Amino acid sequence: MKNDLGRRLAYTALFLTPGIFAAVASVRAWSVWLVALLVAVALLIYSLVRPSQARPAAGRSRWSAVVAVALPLAVAVFGVAGFFAARLVALDLWGEPETVRVDSVERAHRVRGDEQVSESCYRLTHPDGTPVTGRICRDTDEFATGATITVLADPAGWVAPETPDRVSGLRLALPRGLALGAFAVIVVAGLTTGGTTRRSAPPARRGRTPTGPAAPRRRTATPPRRTAAAPRRRPTPRR
Repeated sequence: MKNDLGRRLAYTALFLTPGIFAAVASVRAWSVWLVALLVAVALLIYSLVRPSQARPAAGRSRWSAVVAVALPLAVAVFGVAGFFAARLVALDLWGEPETVRVDSVERAHRVRGDEQVSESCYRLTHPDGTPVTGRICRDTDEFATGATITVLADPAGWVAPETPDRVSGLRLALPRGLALGAFAVIVVAGLTTGGTTRRSAPPARRGRTPTGPAAPRRRTATPPRRTAAAPRRRPTPRR
């Protein structure tokens, strides 16, 4: 029982790993392309570590079929929602208003469908000139270089800052709710299906009794040993 519980916990932790990576990428304000990579890793982990269905088709429960569909979907949702919600949740809980200066801007252009989309990522500095952890990215030119803006910043300097309007409202509530729901699905599914599966006994072969010892084999009588042949008599001469 203890070994089975360890398997279930390890199984659950494997599926939570992509979401944890996504949360770290979120708080550090890394590239959004990591989301697609994390979803691919999540599906790969699912294909490698899912328990083998050793039970016959008649013995499988409906819960196993539901988990087979819901678990990879929950891992993908947990990773994407964690990427967009982790930094906002951290700043909503521990962020403090701070006035910073826009030091520089990095613009990147990419093609989305038939149109070209530009992204502007701003590097910020504290009033004393030290750089702020992370950056703020927008699809439009929202800030000018040298401008002074107010953001919610992490006092420890580990979480990238964000403007107060982005932290509050539906932008935070929707991904946070999706992340919590997917987290619950992963934990419940991992703890209920991550153990060892019992294999059914093989069917008895035809011609054999299912119970009882096998009948003893009868020994056939051994043929008598051949004795030495009697000496042949010499023919008597005719008179």
